[in-house]
Amino acid sequence: MFSSQSGKWSFSCLCILFVPPLFLFCIGAMTDISVPGIYMDAVNPDYAVVGVLNPASRIESWFLPGTLLFGRWPMLGQIYHGALPFYVGLPFYALFGTGVEGIRLTNMIFGCLVILGAGAFLRAAGVRLLFASLCLMLLALDPEFLFSFRTQFYITLLPIAAVFASAALVDARREAPPRLVVCLAGLFAGLACYGYFIFLFLVPALALLALYRWRDLPRARLLLWPVGFCVGVAPYLIGVIAILSATGGLRGFVTFMRGYLASLQVQHSQLSLLQRMHFFDYLVHGSLLDFGPSLMMLHVMTPLEAPGWKLVLLLLVPALAVLSGIARPRRIAGLLFIAGLLAGFLLLVLVFGNRLWFHHAALLLPVLYAGLALALERLTRCVPTRAAGVAVMICVIAVVPLLIANASDRQAVFLRLEATGGVGLSSDAIDRFAEDALRETDATHVFFPDWGAFMQFAMLTRGSIPYSTDFSPGEAKAMLCSGQDAELVVMAGKADGRLQQWNLALGWPVTTSIYAQRDNKPVLLVERWKAAQRPPGLCPAP
Repeated sequence: MFSSQSGKWSFSCLCILFVPPLFLFCIGAMTDISVPGIYMDAVNPDYAVVGVLNPASRIESWFLPGTLLFGRWPMLGQIYHGALPFYVGLPFYALFGTGVEGIRLTNMIFGCLVILGAGAFLRAAGVRLLFASLCLMLLALDPEFLFSFRTQFYITLLPIAAVFASAALVDARREAPPRLVVCLAGLFAGLACYGYFIFLFLVPALALLALYRWRDLPRARLLLWPVGFCVGVAPYLIGVIAILSATGGLRGFVTFMRGYLASLQVQHSQLSLLQRMHFFDYLVHGSLLDFGPSLMMLHVMTPLEAPGWKLVLLLLVPALAVLSGIARPRRIAGLLFIAGLLAGFLLLVLVFGNRLWFHHAALLLPVLYAGLALALERLTRCVPTRAAGVAVMICVIAVVPLLIANASDRQAVFLRLEATGGVGLSSDAIDRFAEDALRETDATHVFFPDWGAFMQFAMLTRGSIPYSTDFSPGEAKAMLCSGQDAELVVMAGKADGRLQQWNLALGWPVTTSIYAQRDNKPVLLVERWKAAQRPPGLCPAP
């Protein structure tokens, strides 16, 4: 499938290209594997695998009407993303399990797929092994990349692997590609869009790359690219049709979507055009400086060792490389493709403004590291042949400090996670609650009226403990009177007067447990009622 024109693909070359970055990434992914705690959106839509792996499970899921086929197979996670992590992750959850370790190891696989996709693209684009491997190592050591796979950022990062795979197929077979290659290139582009809607804004760059590389192909063969794209994005379209059917036809669908989109506040950004440009710059810089995952896990930003040098390498160097070849764009087609991806993201920000956040920008990190590798290759080719060796050495010397800085920055985040166990809804307190629930011997039904804990609870307990995502004293009383214990889980700080009102209405003896961060700040309040402690006269006579 790969031709020699874009670089050799011998076993030794593959080892040089992939083994160092994959080793560095996997070591990080398996370090302190239990921290932070499992954030709810970090397993959405993955938590639905429980229904497949444990058919006897009784889990309540939040999916759009009609999109959970046969009650187990999701077509959409939400209207703005499909269920790509569910299907890619399913065999690995079957292998590793759905506990904390299984979740983290499966996300490690997701990260490896991104590295493999980026490496395949760089070699197909003609980047020498040394630069490609070094830049993949930089990516593997970057704390933003590693910890994206311990937060909800993973869902917007995984599809970039499909983007790279599509581009790699195009660049690897530039002349007379087989029909299968053309179709697969489109298929991967469609799968990326199915993964998350934001990748639709990156499709023009992929399409232009295919049109440029395959400009001499017969039109009939070139049309296989959009055919493949339609196949890749088809699960999303099937999901929309399922919603249409489940909501009773076009009128019901339109009513449902109006309410749903209103709840998302899609167009509620009040930023002006200039402010949106500034917001784009903020997202780019923040993504490079590890704002997002640190804020999610620790509620603080972790300072980096060499932020200025990182910005120079990942932003300024590629820009200089593009300028060096702007008069002969054919020589910088790979860099122009990277620029096209960034332009697509800029358009995304111009459309949605600050309705986006750092998790939407997670895809930028591997894109920019790929841009650095392409830039180093371009700049070394600009110098005379006799000075090429010196130019390569200068590039390596320039990159090594960032390698060291990224490793140090990653360790700094680990030290904070070891101390805190995560903060807020990323605290390992939620994991401890699930572990305690598994140790309970009496049959129990758990109520989760607040957002933030039920999806990871379903994963960590493998769906063995029934739960509901709403609560009423009447429901709890019915459970208790049937001989089943009941637990109510609310987020600390959001309990207000509800617990006292509910306990008064229920009239059952209650015990309260607090699950706190490692600094003793409460995260969960858990009320437990034992069926065996039934007050006289509260339940109807049998």
